[in-house]
Amino acid sequence: MKTSRFVVVSILCALSGAALSANDLSRYREFQLGTDLAAVAKQAHSEPPAAKVIQQRPALLQELTWRPQTFGSPTEPVRSMLFSFYNGELYQIGIDYDSNRTEGMSTSDMVEAIAANYGPAAAPPVPVKTPEQYGETDETLASWENNDDSVRLVRRAYSHEFALIMVEKKLVTLAESSIVTAKRLDVQEAPEREVARARAEADAARVKSEQARSKNIPNFRP
Repeated sequence: MKTSRFVVVSILCALSGAALSANDLSRYREFQLGTDLAAVAKQAHSEPPAAKVIQQRPALLQELTWRPQTFGSPTEPVRSMLFSFYNGELYQIGIDYDSNRTEGMSTSDMVEAIAANYGPAAAPPVPVKTPEQYGETDETLASWENNDDSVRLVRRAYSHEFALIMVEKKLVTLAESSIVTAKRLDVQEAPEREVARARAEADAARVKSEQARSKNIPNFRP
C-alpha cells in the first residue's frame, strides 16, 4: 500500500510539473494542445526535423516522440510521450506510463492522481474500447471533458500499461477527416500510380538495354 501511494504521489507531482488550473484539459506539464511544432520541439529539447511525417495531403500530419530526460528515475512515471500535429499544430498528446512505476496500482489509484489536477472523472459504466491509429484497441477507463479538450485514461491494448490520451477536439476532428480523405485518394489514384510505376520500370529497362547495346556492339567479335 505504501508503494502504491508513493507512485500516486509521483504521478501527481509529474502532472503538476507546470501549474494546472482545475479542469484545464489542454495542458500536461509544460506542454499545451494547440502549440506549434517548433515550440513543442524546443520544450522537448528536440528539433522539428526529428518529427515523422505521417501524411502530406490533404493536410500535413506529423508525430514527435519524446522521453523525459529523467526517465528511469524512481520519481519519473512517464516512459514516453507522443505528440501529434495537424498542419503544425499539436492536436494530441499520448502519455505512456512506465509499468515499473505503476505496478500494483489500480484504476482507482490512477484516477485519484489524475483527478487532483483535472477534476472529477467520468468513469464509463463499462470500460469502452476504441480503435487507435495502428489497429490496436485501447480500453478507456475514465475521461475528462470540456467544450474544447478531452483527456482519457486508457489501458494500452498491446502492453496493458496505463496511458493518458489528450486531444484538442476541433483539431483531432480535422486530423481524422484528413486521414479518411487521404485513404480515399490513395485508393482512387492507385491504378494511375501503378501505370506510372510500370511505365517508369519499362523506361529504365529500355535505357539500360540501349546502354548495354551501345557498349557491346563495337566490342562484339563473332
